Amino acid sequence: MAPVTSCSRNAEVEGSVRLGAAGRQEVGDCAAPFPPPAATLFVALEGPTDANHFRTIQGALMAAPRDAVIAVEAGTYRESLQPLRPVTVVVRCARQVVLESPGGNTPASACAAKR
Repeated sequence: MAPVTSCSRNAEVEGSVRLGAAGRQEVGDCAAPFPPPAATLFVALEGPTDANHFRTIQGALMAAPRDAVIAVEAGTYRESLQPLRPVTVVVRCARQVVLESPGGNTPASACAAKR
């Protein structure tokens, strides 16, 4: 499985990133309503977990069907992401979501708003 090396804006979901898409686009609107209506999977560091609610982004990616929309709450997520299929990831506010590589030496690509 190839690592994700690019992110692009999904015009259908404001403030979102489509993993595995070509090109790069700054995304994020901290004032936008959250989660977006299209979201069907949710990630938060606290709260309930079930078939649609996860503590990790990777957990949501594993459960996500093709073209799913995953909503990620603010927080620092220390994990390696390996999407299995194209999905859209939308975050509450790009400034408030941090993705850290657990290995510390793995190059990471980030898409975030300049604000």
